Amino acid sequence: MTLTLALNRIGLNNQQQGFWGVQLERAIEAYNHAYRFDQRHASLGSRKVYTELDQFHRSLSRKPRATTIIRNWKRLHEAGQIFTEINLKIDSDVVKSFDDLTLDNPEHQELLRSAIGKARRWFYNKRGVEHGPAVRLLVRDVATIYKHATGKKPGAGSASAVVGPSYSTPFEDLLWATLQMAGVEITLQGTRDLFRSELKNKFKKLAS
Repeated sequence: MTLTLALNRIGLNNQQQGFWGVQLERAIEAYNHAYRFDQRHASLGSRKVYTELDQFHRSLSRKPRATTIIRNWKRLHEAGQIFTEINLKIDSDVVKSFDDLTLDNPEHQELLRSAIGKARRWFYNKRGVEHGPAVRLLVRDVATIYKHATGKKPGAGSASAVVGPSYSTPFEDLLWATLQMAGVEITLQGTRDLFRSELKNKFKKLAS
């Protein structure tokens, strides 16, 4: 499935395909940047970054002042900052970076703590075993683009559906084509499983 065919299947005209195609290309560029960064740091200092994230996470459990949070953030290794912000983007529709946080807001502190916890787990284990935050962010971006382009909730099919396991929804075609264009080696079923396991719950509210 090519990206052009996938955009055509979701019912876009040529002008719309051009516009949303550019948005998907930008999402792929963001993925490639995050993926290359991950590869450069995969074997360099991951334990050190994990330790820094762990200390930061523990500090946030004590409800520190905003000045303390800012100081700890500035001390955090760049890799820890990048993967924390990737998880902020995944977890929130409003907060896209550390600078977007209102640090004296308990909800924002908890959002940061959750993002740091996920980044910490990533540096501790499972590197290269499962899809990391770069791919998860790309999946979220594609789902968001699909929703805005079509006004419909992104959905995944089922291997046990009456139409059979080879059937794919228009969203799955778009996601699979984008992942392939980004160089992610994944099957249709793998694409379906990735969307379900990582992000499906994030888009339940889009049905309203």
